[in-house]
Amino acid sequence: MVGAPIVPPLEALSEAAVSQGSAVVLINPLLQDRQSSSGVMGVRGRAERLAFAESFAEIYHFRLLYSGTTFMYPILGALRMARQDGRRVLYRRLEGGGGEQYLPVGCWVGREPTPREMSELLPSTVGSGEARGESAAAPPGSATGSADGRMPWD
Repeated sequence: MVGAPIVPPLEALSEAAVSQGSAVVLINPLLQDRQSSSGVMGVRGRAERLAFAESFAEIYHFRLLYSGTTFMYPILGALRMARQDGRRVLYRRLEGGGGEQYLPVGCWVGREPTPREMSELLPSTVGSGEARGESAAAPPGSATGSADGRMPWD
């Protein structure tokens, strides 16, 4: 749908699905304010559009984390939220042996970690974790494991 608003047909689809007891899942929705092709922001219906966007709950989120540059390399880690309890897990990217792996290094419930918290847990460069002796143990200040040895991201 180029040049036409997406919200009215999406609202109709959502209402029909909910009336049948079905869920609606949006993948990468862009329902916030968007500029038109002529560079102006549409004002008419803005409150209704934003209210419709807020009616959805985020059930999964994945974001790669980069260094402070604008270029999308190197990937330093990732932030993932995959449960409705709002648990967010921070992963550190490690390279070695011709591949890469992501090790959990922190967990936050009900909120996203601050940039400072992420900076403290992620290195400024990517390297081999084995060479530095790093493990997936929870760092100071993040959530800690349970009595049975499970970590909050398990």
